[in-house]
Amino acid sequence: MCLLCCGCADQGGEEADLTLYDQSVQAVREFVEDQSYQPGTSAFSVESGVATLSGKYETYSMDIDTREIVFASYQGEEGIERAREGPHYQKTVIAVRQFLQNPDFEIHATSFTYEDDRYEVSGNNMSFRVNATTGDITRALLTGPEAVGAMGNSSQYQMASAASGMNQSG
Repeated sequence: MCLLCCGCADQGGEEADLTLYDQSVQAVREFVEDQSYQPGTSAFSVESGVATLSGKYETYSMDIDTREIVFASYQGEEGIERAREGPHYQKTVIAVRQFLQNPDFEIHATSFTYEDDRYEVSGNNMSFRVNATTGDITRALLTGPEAVGAMGNSSQYQMASAASGMNQSG
């Protein structure tokens, strides 16, 4: 509907292809596993074989050849609420909780991204990258007292702290 109302154009200034727009919306619905999902996007562009739907809080990029979402990004409180509606955010939270060995842990996320078969969630001076296929944490960046507090229940952190303490001279 937006395309008809706002006359969206691709990067070359040509009228955007309504069929490609519809395919992009359908790819988003398949990505979030909800056939009634309506992306909160207001712009549509096509460049270098990628169709992108973007808005203030969420962005999706679809590979034109495979018709699959290759990039998704959610920003801010409203964007994170949208991310929580789909399965990918939940898979990420489960992986983080397992990594921290804390089933009640909840990151107060400010951004969530899917790209190159990995998820990344950030917030509270913490950032976790998760392999989307295996669910393994591939990177954890924790800085500041709140982040260290989250690690307090983790035996991995306790072992690292103990090893660090042995290396300090007193």
